[in-house]
Amino acid sequence: MKHVIALMVVVLLAGADAASASHIGVGLGAFGGYCAAVAQDDAGSGFIYGFRAPIRLIHLLTIEPFYQSASLSDVEEDFGGVTTTIPGYDMTAFGANAIIGSLGGAGITFYPYVGLGSYDLEQSGGTSDTETGWSFGLGLGLPPISKFTIQIRAELDMLVEDSSSRKFGQINAGLNYNFGH
Repeated sequence: MKHVIALMVVVLLAGADAASASHIGVGLGAFGGYCAAVAQDDAGSGFIYGFRAPIRLIHLLTIEPFYQSASLSDVEEDFGGVTTTIPGYDMTAFGANAIIGSLGGAGITFYPYVGLGSYDLEQSGGTSDTETGWSFGLGLGLPPISKFTIQIRAELDMLVEDSSSRKFGQINAGLNYNFGH
């Protein structure tokens, strides 16, 4: 996690010189949607919600710190004719996305993004695991009125474990308020 924080500080400092030459844009937003485990038998799906704080450093680069939380449902697994219920996970994460393109403005925007974060998976019954995770996604920004942007996103989160990974897909929508755009 120290590496994630250090990376965010370096990126913010590196963008400071470029940002002084252009207008820095700062926003705050909330989102909600659906999250589902991909190719995993021990995790279900559920509602995801969170907060984002996009900071436009230069015209086509935005750094977006985020926090998200999801409650994934229980799943039933058949082991040799015996059905067992595997408790769902509570997943929380925080980190930052790097967005290529513009989140706001006068028109509709389409943008790719990649992120890095710390993901905590806690299962009822006591197991807990914290992993570094990557997020990859595509977003669509719709400006209904000045200073507000509706964000619609499709994302894949990949949590890196020792010799494998966990993957979660999500679809979410949110609303950003853009200070100073």
